[in-house]
Amino acid sequence: MTLRGLVLGEVRRGRILPLLAREAALGAISGALAGALLGGIVAGLSLAGIVDAPWQLGAVVAVAMTGALTVGCLVGAGIPLIMQRLGQDPATASTIFLTMLTDASSFFTFLGLASAMHDVLGLPALGA
Repeated sequence: MTLRGLVLGEVRRGRILPLLAREAALGAISGALAGALLGGIVAGLSLAGIVDAPWQLGAVVAVAMTGALTVGCLVGAGIPLIMQRLGQDPATASTIFLTMLTDASSFFTFLGLASAMHDVLGLPALGA
């Protein structure tokens, strides 16, 4: 939506922060819904004994999904704005940065939360 707004000239300087806030909120809501669904599935499969993982992994998946979608929406709105400000084509220049930042943040959020959960709960290693 941000890229479309830039192309059509609908994004004005005074509306950038509200735009970023709206995108972050949309990502958080979407992430919470998707995270709750996927986290519930992971926890359910774990409790049913179908997967060899602690049920708390479902909570980690839910929180990581929420964070990933929030960051994705925020970065997806912010990078084109930054690229335009730097005089670059926001459509072509932003895709590599968007992919890199969302992949890295998702990866480290999930692994960081899983590691913290493992340490706090004193869980055995998976497959042990």
